[in-house]
Amino acid sequence: MKMALGAVQAVGEMREFAPSMPPPNTANHREKGNGGDVEDDLTCLGTELYELFAGQPPYIQSRDVSNDSSEASGYASHQRQKRDKRSSAQRFVPLRELGIPSSLCDLVTGLLKSKEASKPAYKSVVEVENDLVLIANQPQKYLFNQNKVHREFQIPQHPLYGREEQMTKLLEAFYWTTNPSAPNNGMVLISGYAGTGKSCLVAAARDTLLERGACFASGKFDAMRQMRPLSAVVSAFDDFCALLACDEDRADMVREAIATAMGSEGGVLADMIPNLRKVMSVSENFATSSSNIGGREAMQRLMFLFRMLLRATCSRTHPVVLFLDDLQWADEVSLELVHALITDVELRGLLFVGSYRDNEVSPDDPLTTWLGMVRNSGRVNVCSVAIGNLDGSSVNSFVSDALGMLPRMTRDLSDAVSHKTGGNALFVDQFLASLRDEGVLSFSLTTRRWQWDIEKITAKDIADNVVELMMEKIRSLAPEVRSALRVAAGFGAQCHQDIFHIIDRASENIAATNIALDIAVSEGLMMKVGTSYLFSHDQIQRAAYSLIPEPELVAFHLQLGRSLWRSCSADELESHLFVVVDQLHRGSSLLSNHDEKVNLAQLNLMAGQKASSVSAFLPASAYFEAGIELTVDDDWEMHRELCFDLYNSCAEIEHILGDFNGMRQHLDKVLKRARTLDETLRPNFNLMQSLGAQQGHVVDAINTGLSVLFHLGEALPAVVTKVIVQQELIATNDLLCKKSEEDISTLYPMHDAGKREAMKFLNRMIYYAYTEKKEYFPVIACRMVRLSLEYGVCGDSAMGFCSYGMLLCGRIGDYAGGFRFGQIGLILMKRFQVRELLAKIYVVVFAMINPWKDPIQASLPCLKEAVGVGLATGDTESAMLAAHSYGGIAFSSGRALGALAEEMSQYAKQMVECRQHHIYAINRPCRQAVLYLLGSASDMNNFEANEMGDGSLFKDDGDGTSAYSSALQLLYRMWLQYLFAEFEHAVTTANIWYEATGKKKSSSVPQISNATLYSCLAAIALARKSGRNENSDTIEESIAQMKVWASSAPWNYENKLQLMNAEYAFLHGDLVTAAQAYEVSIELAKKRSFVHEQALALERAGVFFLESGEHDVSINYFMRSRDCYTQWGAHRKAAHIQEQYLRV
Repeated sequence: MKMALGAVQAVGEMREFAPSMPPPNTANHREKGNGGDVEDDLTCLGTELYELFAGQPPYIQSRDVSNDSSEASGYASHQRQKRDKRSSAQRFVPLRELGIPSSLCDLVTGLLKSKEASKPAYKSVVEVENDLVLIANQPQKYLFNQNKVHREFQIPQHPLYGREEQMTKLLEAFYWTTNPSAPNNGMVLISGYAGTGKSCLVAAARDTLLERGACFASGKFDAMRQMRPLSAVVSAFDDFCALLACDEDRADMVREAIATAMGSEGGVLADMIPNLRKVMSVSENFATSSSNIGGREAMQRLMFLFRMLLRATCSRTHPVVLFLDDLQWADEVSLELVHALITDVELRGLLFVGSYRDNEVSPDDPLTTWLGMVRNSGRVNVCSVAIGNLDGSSVNSFVSDALGMLPRMTRDLSDAVSHKTGGNALFVDQFLASLRDEGVLSFSLTTRRWQWDIEKITAKDIADNVVELMMEKIRSLAPEVRSALRVAAGFGAQCHQDIFHIIDRASENIAATNIALDIAVSEGLMMKVGTSYLFSHDQIQRAAYSLIPEPELVAFHLQLGRSLWRSCSADELESHLFVVVDQLHRGSSLLSNHDEKVNLAQLNLMAGQKASSVSAFLPASAYFEAGIELTVDDDWEMHRELCFDLYNSCAEIEHILGDFNGMRQHLDKVLKRARTLDETLRPNFNLMQSLGAQQGHVVDAINTGLSVLFHLGEALPAVVTKVIVQQELIATNDLLCKKSEEDISTLYPMHDAGKREAMKFLNRMIYYAYTEKKEYFPVIACRMVRLSLEYGVCGDSAMGFCSYGMLLCGRIGDYAGGFRFGQIGLILMKRFQVRELLAKIYVVVFAMINPWKDPIQASLPCLKEAVGVGLATGDTESAMLAAHSYGGIAFSSGRALGALAEEMSQYAKQMVECRQHHIYAINRPCRQAVLYLLGSASDMNNFEANEMGDGSLFKDDGDGTSAYSSALQLLYRMWLQYLFAEFEHAVTTANIWYEATGKKKSSSVPQISNATLYSCLAAIALARKSGRNENSDTIEESIAQMKVWASSAPWNYENKLQLMNAEYAFLHGDLVTAAQAYEVSIELAKKRSFVHEQALALERAGVFFLESGEHDVSINYFMRSRDCYTQWGAHRKAAHIQEQYLRV
């Protein structure tokens, strides 16, 4: 090191004291005929450096050297002496024999031979100085242990060669994502051809990301593993959880956060991600009741749980970088999951990095569509990075690093390599290695550096691409190594070590295979990570796979599949099921034995069911279809259960994928082959579900259910009349009056399989009836209750009793009875652990039953729980209905509007994410009303025209959504019209609402009781203002109805009733009663936390005293009302009070 620094200093001094030395532009200098002087000066410089390193001149002379007086003349004299010495000596002792590093030896030797070499090593002193500075700055590369390292020819790992700009973009994306002010997560898309170094760029950034506190997880998609769903994502998350488990500082915090976020549903992910159990509490009890969840609900649950896992472990202070390589081979489920993660509005600190080969992705490719969705979402900061081939300078840096030689010395070699490979990074790497293997590039023990024959390299014929080059290399290996590589390539880019051992369990063969694979690793063709072998690059896997002759490929895969299948134990088959089926599929065209085809069809059924369980519906569909293709007509007799399972399973997946035509074709075949009622139940249930999911076919779904119920002995009337409903209610009540709550909740389980099937159909049909054929709702609810009482209870009984309770509240007005049966439904739900029904049941109980009896605020935490559980179990529809109900009830209960608006905004985003657009639509009027009161929405006229206009009222779209949404628009419009003193408009809106809904006396949705309150108050206010009481009947009916509700749930309705009584007394001139009722209403609202209704009662009391001539008293009430409205968050209404009543 000191030598190198000394040499740099010496050259600098020489240039300082010898201004006549040649400038950098040596070429021009030579053109002017001064080449001999330059060569002499470089030779003299070599002599000077030789003396500096060796302590003696290179050429020994006997005569003395005299000193000149001045420094400049002394330098010139010294140069003449050096030339004299050189002329009289023919050779010098090489510096390497004195132990000087090769880089310095080569530099000095090149200078000493400047005159005699045909192609001088240096053209100027500046070039010499640059090399010396390089040596001094990078001593580990060019000085220390140079011989030991580079004798083995080490290819550099993850250096940046011309990728500095791309690296900067990647790191800037990370810094942006972790910035506290960043509104979104980040995504970096790295595109480029195969072998350009996309994954190397990410690998080079990894250390920097880790230093900045990131947790780095990566996975790789495989062209031969596309039928193995979520393989890359699961691998990445497994690595991520392993890292979390090793972080002792965060272990307790992470464990608690995961338990809180996922609860017992965490077991679903733990089954997929083994390392997740390492970061979860060992005492965690995982629920198994949700295992019945299937179809799209299972996928929604999976998406939710992955989001919950990252929400619990990822933040801007603990960011996560998720890298997935080779996105062009990603399955659609993985893409959908990644989309759910990076667009999650409640997740921060996530940077997704994806690499893909843009030349292998067409405009209609799923990845192209997915990328467009992400970019257009507006919720992800997207950065694109393009990676091309290396330029000549970068290739030279690569070669220089690989050989441990100065870049100037490797220029001719790198030029040849760049020309041969086009600068493709992988090709450069492998071509350089091939030159070494062939001996054209070799390490010289004499010179202790690499040397090459540039003429042979230039003349060398080379493969057209890296695949052909690697094929040549693999062919040169020993037969057993080639064989092992071919087998490994047959399984894709990676292969578990167990696979090799299962194929051939003989101990000597296992040992030989391990040796062969280790050789492949030593040759740089594969890597061993844990118990898996991975090809160093998928192009190497492709090369090994290409060595299998194409005519032999099918037989090759069939042999692998058979070997695995026959040797696997039951547990091994479960672990490697996709691998076994994939291999057999590739060789299935050679199967001739029908029994073997049937066995493969059975394996396909198992693989499809396993894929479906992790929501990989496209692969599942492919497995089922493949199984069907392996069967023949005779199998409907010989292997009947298998055929029914394949066709039914395929139809279920097609329903999820929206392929209703394909589903109907498979179901028709099943129903045509069915001989017994049992064989028709599953396909008919699937048919009913699919019809219910299609717009305009809900009635067909109900009719399908009615047909099945008829055959099950539970026929329902074809036409439902009021008389029939009354008969059903009486028959049900006769059975119930003989049973106590304990009697019902402890009834024996339902054992009759036919009745259980009937309950299953009824449970699904009751939802369709509620939305489309409401006359059937009471009939179905009563039938579910009676079946439970007569044949025993089951999980579906919980929904039956809750629905019956809702029926009593909404239709009969029996609120105590409704509350009782709602509680029984909750007990049965817990008894049978039907967690997948919790969201549905909670919506019915806490949004439609309990507020008629319990304080309305008590329902809010339960509805929030329903949202979380519904998302966790995949029942997104019920989860979003719970979110919708939460918003309406919170608004009616006086929840602070600012916090409520934020909650509703988050829920609205979730509704869109979960594709529950109809719920988003019916939730919109409440959201807009909240925003209007806050002052965030437009003025009332625009609010009505834009958000609640009459143009779309009651134009039903076939599922009742538009009619219900319009009814809610009318409700909230009436509310606001009354609050802002537009009494005539409010009465008109109320009349339209009553005419459309017919809910003058009772309702199954408690917050709509506000319609009774505000329509009554508006009618009274209008009557007092106009002097005409044209709505006296409505007013009196409303007050009577509110009395009924107040007797059932005084907490919720007493203050409302007192306000109605006060206004009614004021209308009729009973001032004393009015004043007393106002005070009671104000105090009750205050005690029960109805701040919005306290504000309203204060306002109306203020108007009462103002119109009674007590101006000073009214001012006090108006001020208190304004303050309550402000406390509620209704700033627009508070301003209205100030403007109307408190202006100075």
